[in-house]
Formats: sequence, structure tokens, C-alpha cells
Amino acid sequence: MAEPLLTWPVPAATWRAWSRWLAGVGTEVFERAPFSLGVIGWEVSGCTDAAALADRLPQEGGIGFLLPQAEGLLYGAAND
Repeated sequence: MAEPLLTWPVPAATWRAWSRWLAGVGTEVFERAPFSLGVIGWEVSGCTDAAALADRLPQEGGIGFLLPQAEGLLYGAAND
């Protein structure tokens, strides 16, 4: 029997690496098609919106954010 490609739960180090990679993808997308908020995590649809964040990253949480700022796109990694 073949080994599974992914074990659950995903090890934290693996998830952090995936999140950084996804943030890089989001940054590339933003340069071509700007957006008001990017979210990175499991089942993040509808979790918040740009207006609720009021241009500030949360201090902690299980979701990574890509938040446009005047100086560029700000990445806040999940940190719980």
C-alpha cells in the first residue's frame, strides 16, 4: 500500500513553509491584480474582510493575512 502524501495533522513546520509559499504566490498575484485582502489558512472563506481589519493585522490567530498598505503588501503569518 502506498504511503499517504499528507498526514493529518500537518506538522507545524510544513504548514509554515506552505504558508510562506502561498504568501509569495499572493504577492505575485497582487502585482498583477490588486486585491483588498488575502487570507491563508484552512477554511478561511468569510472569516473576516478588509474593512473589519481596518488596515491592521491581528496580533494573533490561526490565519495568515496579505494586507495592502501604502508601502506595499504586508504579510502577517498565522501565529497560534
